[in-house]
Amino acid sequence: MSKWSDFLRSNLNRKGWDQARLADEAGYHKSNVTGWLSGKTGSPSIDTVKKTAVAFGVPIAEALIAAEYIAESDLNVERLAPDPDLLTDEQILDQLQKRMGVRPTGLTPQNQPTEVDDVQDRYELARMEGETEHNYRLRTEPQPEDESQGEAPDGGA
Repeated sequence: MSKWSDFLRSNLNRKGWDQARLADEAGYHKSNVTGWLSGKTGSPSIDTVKKTAVAFGVPIAEALIAAEYIAESDLNVERLAPDPDLLTDEQILDQLQKRMGVRPTGLTPQNQPTEVDDVQDRYELARMEGETEHNYRLRTEPQPEDESQGEAPDGGA
């Protein structure tokens, strides 16, 4: 395997795309992607590397490194974590999916109603914060009124 094919595979999985989708998004033929993934086709042109980076929404430098046009040391920059406040919602979701090892289509089944998705999302976030299912349900589900707390019956002395 080449760094380029690893780069393609990783980003195809991250985006949940097949080879045809990448070819459509980047503007080249699917056979190019097939060749790169199988190792039968040589390195892509710099223009193709740029198109691929734009299609995947990754920095062009990252794609150029994967295609072995440049080495990371050639950039002479220190890799910093991006400021989360500057990321788009899509970039944050991509990062979460990558860390959780979930394909984008795996997060929400197509036949699941959106109101269930919202409840499930809130529950998943609570679990990620360390809350147990029992405590989550106690906190979020309506509790029956405690009738012993009502007013005392009339009939005093």
